[in-house]
Amino acid sequence: MIKSALEIALEKAKMIKGEEHFTLSKEQREKIDNINKEYDIKIAELEIKFSTKLKEMREKCGDEEFNEHISSFYLEFENEKNRINEERRKKISEIKGK
Repeated sequence: MIKSALEIALEKAKMIKGEEHFTLSKEQREKIDNINKEYDIKIAELEIKFSTKLKEMREKCGDEEFNEHISSFYLEFENEKNRINEERRKKISEIKGK
């Protein structure tokens, strides 16, 4: 059987976006898009705060003290970023009904 161009395009889109994208209603997809935008902003704000604090810490501390604290600082940043992403995943799961 020969597939139409439309069938091939839909298969490729499903592989890229995932099958569930096509089973969600337009309203659900819009809500998920809005949540993603909201949480992308939260992460961008966190990155800006982190960058600013890192710069301030670098200026206040000597190299040795800075190096002692940098790993815990990055760990704190990653934990907060993970918390934000987990919150995002929960909200999206609620919309999907999972």
